[in-house]
Amino acid sequence: MDTTAAAGGGVSTAIDARGLPILPGMTEAQVREGFALFFMNRQEEAVEFFNSHKNVPLMAMGKVAMVFARAVMSLEPADIEAVHTAVAEAEALAKQVLNAPSRLATFSRWITGGKKQLETDSLKVHCDVMIAECSVVGALVLFMQESILDKMKGVWKMYDAWGHYSRIHKEHEANNFANLDAETRSGLCWGMGVFNLACSVLPPNVLRVVSAFGFPTDRTVALRELRHVFHDNCVRSPLAGLALLMHHVGLQSAFAHGESRYLPEAMEVLRI
Repeated sequence: MDTTAAAGGGVSTAIDARGLPILPGMTEAQVREGFALFFMNRQEEAVEFFNSHKNVPLMAMGKVAMVFARAVMSLEPADIEAVHTAVAEAEALAKQVLNAPSRLATFSRWITGGKKQLETDSLKVHCDVMIAECSVVGALVLFMQESILDKMKGVWKMYDAWGHYSRIHKEHEANNFANLDAETRSGLCWGMGVFNLACSVLPPNVLRVVSAFGFPTDRTVALRELRHVFHDNCVRSPLAGLALLMHHVGLQSAFAHGESRYLPEAMEVLRI
């Protein structure tokens, strides 16, 4: 079932049952392909795709992922600045949706005759998840800087992001996340997976500190959540695949653990 929610201010919030944006003249398959363009090395097409839909929250988050991946590969100041700009734009769109509850609710009631709209609820949760993702990406960019002050700001952003993820998870785990669409659930799983993975590889003395702050540190949970996102055929699947490759190949090599244990899964990720 499709639903269209108008948040006002030019923000397009039309989503389908899985939480994908509904774009005029485009099928679901075309929308999915658009999100994957950058990871298929079709960078110019990817830029055009996301820039053509700047008022769609999930598109704004897709652009964040694209420019962040580019910045990680190049480390160029201009690319890093582009991440800051994209994060600010995505966060602003997400907050605009979250701050317009009365319009969303009124529109929903008018469409359904008063029935509860799970899709509208899920859209707002998805925007909440987006804000957490923006904090994570912003923190990672700050960690790439040489300044100690920037790194400290990055730690604070990570702490803020985990507060969002943890709150959202607690609010919806009682009903097994049944009122959230697939894309929203994948965003939540991706965040939980990234946090657990990042914290689990820290040195023991640092690990004790982050555990005291309430950060998750379970690598088994990390891999389970990232695998779920990767195989769920969602817009975050490529990002989950990159995280899995980083663990299976990069981290195993860095810590001299050997890659043979995770090699089959790493090859599967690369094939897909």
